[in-house]
Amino acid sequence: MASGSGTIERSFKSVSILQKKSKHQDAIRIFKIDTKTGKMILYEDQLQLLKSDKFKDYKVCVISVNGSYRTGKSFLLNFFLHCLKKKCQSVQGEWMDVNDTLTHGFLWEKSAQRVTDGILIYPEIFLTTTKEGEKMAIILMDTQGMSDHQTSYTECIKIFALSALISSVHIYNIQNKLDLEHLGVLQLFAGYGAMFSDNEKKPFQDLYILVRDWVNFEEYDFGFEGGKELLTSTFKAHQQSNLSGIQKTVKDNFEKVQCFLMPKPGNQVEKKGFKGNFNDIRKIFRNHVKTFVEKLLTSKNLVPKKINNKFVTVEELFRFIDGYWRCINETEELCTESIYMATAEISLQHLVNRKVDEYKKRLGSCTDRTQAENEESKILKEFENAREMKLGTKKMRGSFKQQLTQLLDALFNEFHTILNYEDELGNEYIEQLQKCSTLEQAEKIKHRILKKFLKMLKSFNYLNGAQEVPKQRLAGLLDKVYTDFLMLFNHVNALKMEYIEHIAKCITLKPTSEAKETILKKFRHNTKNMDCNEQLRDCFKQRLTKLLDKMCKKFYTLFDLMNQLIEKYTKAVKKCRTLKQAQEVMSDILGEFQEKVENIHCGKELLEHFKRRLSVQLDKVYNDFHILFDHANRLIEEYSERVKGCSTLEEVQAEIQIILVTIEKKNLNCEKELRRHFKKRLKAPLCKVYNDFFIRFNRVNRLVEEYSEHVKGCRTLENAKREKQRILETAEEENLNGDTELGDHLKQRLYELLDKVYDDFCVIFNYVEQLIEEYLKSVKTYRTLEEALAERLRISVIFDGQKFNCKKKLQVHFRKRLNAALHKVYSNFRIPCDYVNELIVEYTILVKQCRTLADAKEKMQGIVVTFEKKKLNCEDELRNIFGKYLTEECSQIYENNKTEIEMNHVDDVSEAIGKWSSNILGLFGGIFGGLKGDPALSAALSGAGKVAGDGLGAAAREIGTLVVKGKNTDNNNPE
Repeated sequence: MASGSGTIERSFKSVSILQKKSKHQDAIRIFKIDTKTGKMILYEDQLQLLKSDKFKDYKVCVISVNGSYRTGKSFLLNFFLHCLKKKCQSVQGEWMDVNDTLTHGFLWEKSAQRVTDGILIYPEIFLTTTKEGEKMAIILMDTQGMSDHQTSYTECIKIFALSALISSVHIYNIQNKLDLEHLGVLQLFAGYGAMFSDNEKKPFQDLYILVRDWVNFEEYDFGFEGGKELLTSTFKAHQQSNLSGIQKTVKDNFEKVQCFLMPKPGNQVEKKGFKGNFNDIRKIFRNHVKTFVEKLLTSKNLVPKKINNKFVTVEELFRFIDGYWRCINETEELCTESIYMATAEISLQHLVNRKVDEYKKRLGSCTDRTQAENEESKILKEFENAREMKLGTKKMRGSFKQQLTQLLDALFNEFHTILNYEDELGNEYIEQLQKCSTLEQAEKIKHRILKKFLKMLKSFNYLNGAQEVPKQRLAGLLDKVYTDFLMLFNHVNALKMEYIEHIAKCITLKPTSEAKETILKKFRHNTKNMDCNEQLRDCFKQRLTKLLDKMCKKFYTLFDLMNQLIEKYTKAVKKCRTLKQAQEVMSDILGEFQEKVENIHCGKELLEHFKRRLSVQLDKVYNDFHILFDHANRLIEEYSERVKGCSTLEEVQAEIQIILVTIEKKNLNCEKELRRHFKKRLKAPLCKVYNDFFIRFNRVNRLVEEYSEHVKGCRTLENAKREKQRILETAEEENLNGDTELGDHLKQRLYELLDKVYDDFCVIFNYVEQLIEEYLKSVKTYRTLEEALAERLRISVIFDGQKFNCKKKLQVHFRKRLNAALHKVYSNFRIPCDYVNELIVEYTILVKQCRTLADAKEKMQGIVVTFEKKKLNCEDELRNIFGKYLTEECSQIYENNKTEIEMNHVDDVSEAIGKWSSNILGLFGGIFGGLKGDPALSAALSGAGKVAGDGLGAAAREIGTLVVKGKNTDNNNPE
């Protein structure tokens, strides 16, 4: 980036000068050349907006661009506008984003014809505060290009001159190269600076010569450094030429002159389709235009506009613009002298206006004519010594001094007239105050006089709508008179109150004239040294005398009336039953007093005194009533609270006697008759409390008894809870809590008693359930009825030995319920137990009859199946337990009879062997004897065969027995 770049360290905000602000605003025209007459047309309605109160007192920096047409002036200004817009949006960092689009505020397009016509400004004023704390407004100005073949040279000169005179930072835009002929238009200001007496200061501030599309960058680099070298070289080369006058004009009239060489923006910019995208602009152009813009918007380069070495505000700039416009239009040939004279005339007129305004302000602090005359002399002296008095011709300065003198004299005359009128109004106020009887009337008169004064002030020119100063001056005078009136008014009232206090102490004696003389003497003594108006002092003395006489006459009338009403209230209050009635009676008494005193027409203060005195006496009677009434209510409340702790009706009756004794012994500061009255009155509410308690107490007991009976039929805790809720709902339906406090107590008592019954029920219910559960667990381990029966008796003994904190009826009820439950469990146990025992006996018999083990197992299986198919009225768990028990017992019987079954089998086999052997051997013996033909032998052999067969059978049995025993021995002793 080229050197000379700066950082924009300040923040900006923008204010639109248009009445209707849109999102996209275009520059507005303030000047235009009339092509027919060649005159400059001023769009004053647009410039009027510069008078806005938001920034009219700001210093102003006007940045303008001038030069030949179609050289990119409007395009350049849009970069300044884009930067300021971004800073108004508080954009941090780079304000020129490559993906952003250039702000379009000043119209530009690719065309051979001019686009900008006249002089335009952007309709937003950019406001900022410098590091030094100065408030500054920034205005961007665009001008019509010169040499456009449509505008004459004279018209171009007018536009250039006007923009140069208005701006504080002037950018002269030229194309391609720097030639002093381009600056020939500056010859218009040749000698302009020398016309100002202060030759050390130059009339114009900053001039920036901007060379666009610079191509000789190898010789002179882009930016300020290259521009500085080029400008120095150019001035040096033309020191002896005919262009040296231009060089001298530039140096003599501008405080700072710099040159900047700008590269081309690129081919995309030169196309008609270019929309302002930064991405389409050459990076080198973006960098250098960024440098140039930031350079001009830094603190040291953003300079406020000065004319005659004096900073001007936005509002003052408007006056100079109007003056320069008139000068340019009224002068046929624009020259340095005409511009100078216009500047002088505007500056002097502005000085006159400023001094007139200053004199108006000083008059505001003046209290008399001498001060006003001295201030006028000071203003004229300051005018003569002002810097502006060195401008213009002597005749012009004399003319403006005469104008100022006339204006000051007119203002002084108006000030003199106003002072006289203020004195008249002050005297008028004093006269009217003597007729006032209240401070409100005095205030209203004062405001009416001020209003009258303000209406008159509108006819005076020097005020210019600012009537506050004379208004405050008159208000001060009226306030002084009002203060005197207020002081005397309050003093009289204080003495009146003192007199009222004096006569108020008189009960039987009439107030004497000495009291009146004492009050009047005190008034004369106290007001003697008061700094107040004499007319008002005499007026209030007469007023006080009449007031004291009138008050003395009315005193006794009010005194008698007060005593009558107090006696009436004392009798009436004894019939009151509530505090509200006592208050209403007291209000009626006070109302009666108010009605009767209306016909007496006494003073307000005396009336208020007796009203307060009556109120005090009535309050005393009321307070006695209140004390006894509250004490009686407290005793009733105390009794109501005490009965809450009573559990019997006898205790409630005893509390009544305690309460009645209390009211007799209580040390109360009240009349005895009223005390006896309240003692009688107290008995009735106490009896009512007792009767109410009696009814509800019995009702609560009945409901609790009802719940105690019903809960016995509940089989679950949930049923008992629902029964309790039903009892409570019944109590609600019967409007148990008629009286709130007493009803709440009995309701709470009902809750507690029901909860007690419910809790007792829960305790014994859970204990019985626990015992039943324990019996169920125990019985499942038993196999005989004797064991189950013994356990049942044990459970019953445990329950009987348990102590329960409940009514005996409930315990007896649960004793029966426990016996029933135990009996049910025992009955359920007995059914499978008896049946299993029957089956075991049956299997014991059957197994004895079995000749083989298979037959015994088959019988055992049949017994088990018979049990499983049997429908028993008992629990499944108990059935399963006894089924398992049956299987185990049958298996044991089987094992116990196993040897016997096997021996039976051996006997059967041995017998069969014996029979078979006898038959076979007998048959063989018979056959053999028959073969021998010897019947005897045959019979003998047959008999011997049978004997041998029996022997074989016996041998087989012995063998079988040994086998069975050996097998059993092996089974019992595996070793």
